[in-house]
Amino acid sequence: MTMSAYTPQRIPQWSTSEALVTGLAPAVSHRRASHRLETVLRKACPPQFAVLAVGLGVDCGDGRTYVPDLMVTRTEAIDGEGDVVPAADVLVVIEVMSLSNPLPGLVLRRHDYGAAGIPQYWILDSRSHTLTVHTDPMAGPHADGYLTATTVEAGIEFTTDDPFTVTIDPGLIR
Repeated sequence: MTMSAYTPQRIPQWSTSEALVTGLAPAVSHRRASHRLETVLRKACPPQFAVLAVGLGVDCGDGRTYVPDLMVTRTEAIDGEGDVVPAADVLVVIEVMSLSNPLPGLVLRRHDYGAAGIPQYWILDSRSHTLTVHTDPMAGPHADGYLTATTVEAGIEFTTDDPFTVTIDPGLIR
């Protein structure tokens, strides 16, 4: 069985319904990139942290809750019940940009994640195979909510020690 590359149901649409901002369900390529990045992160993740990709929301305050593709928290932050993690407990939030997740939604999220004080916001672009890492939230009067943005091209390794040591080549996350 093959899936078509474009269906009318994939027309980008966003719905803001009170506290939850949602879009269409992600396409297969989006899910594949998210799963592969999750695999890399889980292999490097020490036990005191958790890599989550189970549809949990991030409560950014001011009535805004988002459901990112991936997030990293401390393990104790997810000991309870519920389906929303407070932004104060999120160390890294990761979104995959694809045809099913258009840029306007990511710009809004970047602002809100930064305003909520989430230390890092990563955007994996599954089309250009780049990883953009936003750091230093609320470090200045910037429209996007983060002071620093570093873009890593395909074929270049990105290594970080925060919140744990991991090396990623965005060109291998396809």
